[in-house]
Amino acid sequence: AQRQSGGERSVSTILYLVALQGVAACPFRIVDEINQGMDPQNERKVFLELVRAATGEGTPQAFLLTPKLLPELPFSPAVTVLQIMNGPHIAGVATGFTQETLCRQPIAAC
Repeated sequence: AQRQSGGERSVSTILYLVALQGVAACPFRIVDEINQGMDPQNERKVFLELVRAATGEGTPQAFLLTPKLLPELPFSPAVTVLQIMNGPHIAGVATGFTQETLCRQPIAAC
């Protein structure tokens, strides 16, 4: 029997949860580190699906907690990014990391 990788299981899990959104009413969703183990191509696709699902009319608010985001992800005006850089070991990374470099392309352009 063939087993899925951790990233493939994460993709399946998040798409299943997004599909359940239409039948399970709740005020918000929290997704923690779902993108860990995903290759960049799947991570980008899953992010786009999460943004689409969370910014639709009448959909619950979504919180995506992650230690990393791919550069140049497309965002919509309905998305707020809060970045928290903590600790001396992150100082070099935090110096060149800005909202402008993170949010270069609006989601509507995709």
